[in-house]
Amino acid sequence: MDRNVRVRFFTVHQVRDNGVNFSDALRRIDAIPELADRELEVEPEVILRMERMEERRGLISGEFVRRQTENLPPRASEGEPLAQLGVDSIGHCTAFAYDPALSVIALQMARNGVTPIRVMVYVAQLLHIGGYQSQPIPTAEGWDKLQRGSLRALVVRVANPANLHAVNQRQRSVKEGLAAMKTAAGTTYVEAAFSMGRGQPDITERGHGLLRWFFGEQGRGRGDISKLKAHVAPDDGGSAEWLNLLDYHMGGNAVLDLPQDDPNANYRERVRYVRRVFADHRDELQRMNERAAE
Repeated sequence: MDRNVRVRFFTVHQVRDNGVNFSDALRRIDAIPELADRELEVEPEVILRMERMEERRGLISGEFVRRQTENLPPRASEGEPLAQLGVDSIGHCTAFAYDPALSVIALQMARNGVTPIRVMVYVAQLLHIGGYQSQPIPTAEGWDKLQRGSLRALVVRVANPANLHAVNQRQRSVKEGLAAMKTAAGTTYVEAAFSMGRGQPDITERGHGLLRWFFGEQGRGRGDISKLKAHVAPDDGGSAEWLNLLDYHMGGNAVLDLPQDDPNANYRERVRYVRRVFADHRDELQRMNERAAE
């Protein structure tokens, strides 16, 4: 397991006349005694379950597991040829912490782990209730820089544009264009730049909308977006700079001393860190929550 633990924050919203708040939904799943009964195939060959849950000091924390049953790696023993792994599945673990008062979840983001959109689908479909949506929470610093200047260009790199969720005509047009370029070139990903020529008007108004859309899709794990940059000219006349907006998703990173062969001890270290990241950002999250309620 990767010792570099990356945590990101997301708001959680109820949709489609959902009368069950997210915290109660988590408690319902935790009350299911058999782990097998907690499992759900949210996508073909993507099986999720909530492994464990606990409540302390206003936070609900625990662990989601993605159980991989296909394309398993071989076993490589010292001095022996490669052999079958010997088990029918392996687990990719994702620690989380959820604050019911703020409707915010801190989620460990790991390669092959559990994405926020899959968590929302899993909880709703397992319990046969209305849906939930997640929205990544940007840092104030990054988006303040974006708002204080004129947007001259934006660059995005997308591996799976067909998986982007477009809700208006502008987004649909961009999605279709990116998908067409990727198909025509037969590449692993497509990288596109949106800009105006020198001396031409900036793209601030429409560009901000596209940036927020791409940022949201990347945070939800859709499209496999690996680059999102904005070229911003400050209003005070300073030099334009490139902002890497994927660095402005609120959260934390740390390299932890994780036990490699003890799932329980490993979990305790990861969830302790996720809760600490939540504590470090609680005041800022509370201020954002209060501003949103005004």
